[in-house]
Amino acid sequence: RPDPALPDRVALLEQQNADLRGRLEDLEDDLGVEDHADASDTRAPLPLPTFEAEPTIAVAVHRGGPSLTFEGEGLTIAGDITDGAMEVRWTSDGMSLVSGRPVPDGTAFEADGPVYIYGVGPFPGTLRVYREESRILVVAELAMERYLEGVVAAEVPGSWDTETKRAQAVAARTYGLFQ
Repeated sequence: RPDPALPDRVALLEQQNADLRGRLEDLEDDLGVEDHADASDTRAPLPLPTFEAEPTIAVAVHRGGPSLTFEGEGLTIAGDITDGAMEVRWTSDGMSLVSGRPVPDGTAFEADGPVYIYGVGPFPGTLRVYREESRILVVAELAMERYLEGVVAAEVPGSWDTETKRAQAVAARTYGLFQ
């Protein structure tokens, strides 16, 4: 059934659009911007970023208490291979491993597969740790496409259609690139 108020709403939107066009022209005049050839001319969109390689994204994945334990096959901390699990402790002086080795903000934990945070779960990519108030903030750095696999699966039920999942992937990619 047609909405009887639709023509009035369309007319209002057209009037608002014309008002905005007029205000834009006034601003362009004030700034000395040259006139366009005709009113249908549109501004070029902002250029999209270009990447030589797949972009990566950094995502906060966990805010933990005063200590967290990291595990993973071939686990490295700041490029040094470790044996077994590594526990990071937060103190008022900074973060350190149980062995006493300091852990500066941004220290990278990597593994041949996922890096596990004991009691939290596995995470792909590189995990970096930062001091945040009296706790440890863990940030995952991973390839954009790997991030999208996880975020779309978490935000869109598996039973939904493929087009909805594609739309969510576009939205998540756009959000991630411009954040």
